[in-house]
Amino acid sequence: MSGRILFIDDDENILSAFRRNLSGRYQIETTSDPMDGLARLQVEEPYAVVVADQRMPDMDGVELLSKVAKLCPDTVRIMLTGYAELETAILAVNQGSVFRFLTKPCETRVLIQVLDAALEQYRLVTSEKVFLRRTLRGCVEILSEIISMANEEAYGRAERVKRLVRELHKRRGLPNFWKIETAAMLSQIGLIFLPYEMVEKAWKASAAEDLVMTPSEKYNFGMHADIAGQLLAKIPYLEDVSEMVRLQGAKLSEAPSMPLGARVLKIALDYDMLQQDGAARHDVLDLMRRREGWYDAELLAAFERAVCDETGFAKRRLRLGVLKPGMVLQETIVADNDLVLLVAGQELTETTLLKLANFRKGHKLPETVDVLVPIAQLDAVDGMQRHVLKG
Repeated sequence: MSGRILFIDDDENILSAFRRNLSGRYQIETTSDPMDGLARLQVEEPYAVVVADQRMPDMDGVELLSKVAKLCPDTVRIMLTGYAELETAILAVNQGSVFRFLTKPCETRVLIQVLDAALEQYRLVTSEKVFLRRTLRGCVEILSEIISMANEEAYGRAERVKRLVRELHKRRGLPNFWKIETAAMLSQIGLIFLPYEMVEKAWKASAAEDLVMTPSEKYNFGMHADIAGQLLAKIPYLEDVSEMVRLQGAKLSEAPSMPLGARVLKIALDYDMLQQDGAARHDVLDLMRRREGWYDAELLAAFERAVCDETGFAKRRLRLGVLKPGMVLQETIVADNDLVLLVAGQELTETTLLKLANFRKGHKLPETVDVLVPIAQLDAVDGMQRHVLKG
């Protein structure tokens, strides 16, 4: 059965017995120092099981396993002691979340049975988390694809905003970033329930002072964030994401307790909206700085530094056939039937490139397109370009 087991006991003779009796069956590691054991948990791959003695100098087993529970909550913890004390057992279970409590000397047969059960418990816990993680990721990807099929413009906006959020994260560091990134990806899902003409007018009105929406139109458009929030709230583990999406359009002065993710979305969405209307980057940032009470000032400053840092990309004009995931479109790709396939600012993925390749089979598309190429891909792209020119 796979999974590493760490034994912590100040008695070297007992550790030698563990290695002698169990090494042929398990992947065993031992230490006589509780602090060394904790250090290993912080710098090495996770242990499936930790077995600790209760009576050790400097740190007893209850305290040790309590620390193990905080460092590695998935690791299964077992207590060994030469004293069959009920109080110790209660402390071990309550404070250390101990899986089993065994007294010494413990028969090898009994210890093997407990270790097998502990390893199975670890497998069940970790496999369930992997399953949930994959299921959640698949759910988010499906919802993102639904946005893409229903409203390509909304999908493109979500992709641009996701990229802006990533740049801010690189610059500042955002806690629980996966939630904020997911909120960016799904921020526009409520728009698929609204008429396209209303959405298009609202986007234009947000940047053009001479284009006015009726109160009814404003209300209906404003509902898209509430619709999205209600939809996402029904998905387990996306409750925080739903709140970020629901408050994406709120000004900070109107909702001072709004979560960090919603503050980030507000900045990224407003920046994208203003820039897509044709305003220069620095003009957009100047306007946003003048909007008193709209944004988190510290976040806006970090965002400004992030979007002004272009050292991670280089602009190139490439043939459609050599586009790669990670590149960012700098112009909208329109087919010969006037269908918008991909929009400017959208980050290319395996899915979007497959869509592009399939569409090229039956329609005429531009031969080349302007893109931002990640520095890591630049050598390969330039080498390919030189090869084409020589040929």
